[in-house]
Amino acid sequence: MRKVVMADGNIDLISDAPVSNLIIDADDAVVGVVVQRGDTQERVRAKKVILACNGFGGNHTMVAQYIPAMKDALYFGSEGNTGEGILWGIELGAATAFMDAYQAHNSVAVPVGVLISYALITEGGIQVNKHGQRFGTEMQGYSERALEVLAQPDGFVWDIYDERLHRLGMKFDEYREGFAAGAIKSADTIEQLAEILGIDVEGTAQTFNAYNAAARGEQPDAMGREHCTELHAPLYGVKVTGALFHTQGGLTVDFDARVLKADGSVIPNLYAGGGVAAGVSGHGAAGYLSGNGLLTALGYGMLAGRDAARRIR
Repeated sequence: MRKVVMADGNIDLISDAPVSNLIIDADDAVVGVVVQRGDTQERVRAKKVILACNGFGGNHTMVAQYIPAMKDALYFGSEGNTGEGILWGIELGAATAFMDAYQAHNSVAVPVGVLISYALITEGGIQVNKHGQRFGTEMQGYSERALEVLAQPDGFVWDIYDERLHRLGMKFDEYREGFAAGAIKSADTIEQLAEILGIDVEGTAQTFNAYNAAARGEQPDAMGREHCTELHAPLYGVKVTGALFHTQGGLTVDFDARVLKADGSVIPNLYAGGGVAAGVSGHGAAGYLSGNGLLTALGYGMLAGRDAARRIR
């Protein structure tokens, strides 16, 4: 996108002047932005302003206020996602929606901090806590399951899977990075693997054997999982935790991505998209689907650009 913008002679891209506030006229219409260039503060006039910032995952105060369940979780997003765009809108009386919505993930390897694809679990692996116990069905979405992971002792769990799933994982760059860093352990038996991982050996073996028995159809799965796949040696395991990736709530907008006040009126000349705008995930983590963040970025971006261009012609 940067290359496309820079190649367009009608667009000036300024990347060394962070915005610190919006400029408002006497009628409460947005007419520009205040930027900081080194020690100098400048006022840049604009007929329309589109807030294309991200959410507030990197703002601990806002996370604690709106998503308290994730305030102590590992943050796995951009440190620049600090919510200024949302705060500027709120200062102007903008309405907000779904501020408790977010995307999380339940399988970030520690201490190396790389994402372990949850496909390793949905395709047959299991997650256990330090006592070797499974918790809930692994068929939840990876975003909503992060809370269950964080609720386990010490906030850590272990992914356990076999060679077939290890080969699947090796198709992903981050998994290969974790493997190269030594985060992923392997052994010929579940007892050996549990000992290497530092978790309860007897409990893990009982859980593993019960899961395999369910996979063979010898008994129902203890967690109610409908599709179990028998795991065969060699076995693999990795210590993981739940993490916050990005927030999904923000400023309320209309069908043209114009920012709205609580009474439904428009804040003149102000648009929002991406993480600044309220997304489509509903409340909490359960409503998140892959691509929801891109939807608000690309969808609202198109709507905002189209409407702004039409109104200033």
